[in-house]
Amino acid sequence: MKLLNMMKYKERDINKRVTIQQYPQQTSTKNFACQKRKRLRTAFLIFFSLFFESSSTKSTKSTIECIIVKPNLNDIRMKKIELIQSIKQQDPILANAVSKMVDYIQDKWTAPYPSREQTEAVNDYLRSVHADGNGAMNEATIVHRKIATQKITINAIRVLDHDQLDRLQNVLNHIAADKEYYMPEKKYGMCR
Repeated sequence: MKLLNMMKYKERDINKRVTIQQYPQQTSTKNFACQKRKRLRTAFLIFFSLFFESSSTKSTKSTIECIIVKPNLNDIRMKKIELIQSIKQQDPILANAVSKMVDYIQDKWTAPYPSREQTEAVNDYLRSVHADGNGAMNEATIVHRKIATQKITINAIRVLDHDQLDRLQNVLNHIAADKEYYMPEKKYGMCR
């Protein structure tokens, strides 16, 4: 009996001594949005504390205007139009691909596959960064295309949320593996 009790105590001691090493994680887009909301709340608190302490002074009002530029929570995310305009100055082909894919992902009733036009916009961008290799689709080319499509996802971070970004990268990976990954077009005509 004493032997069993001693073994139980030893097991507890061993379990207490085991430490789990945790690695720091990257900041996700949800955490990034949360940090922005916290900053916005802080700005509101500063605004109200300054406003109610001395609302009659003009210098306080100018300070308040400097602190808070966009008080609307919907303005935290960059608008798609602003994003595309800023990307278009650097790389118009990338801007077209980002625009088409953001439209596809943000569509309320999204099709299971992107349209041919959306897929072609991505393929045009991949051709512009020479991610096509020699035209053959081997493993190295597919990996190169997947890496190149991540730039589209990175540029869409300012517009899409976490789940939408995951879905976008999944679709882009399919396009990278298959150049003709799009919704088949319906052909209307006479059937035989």
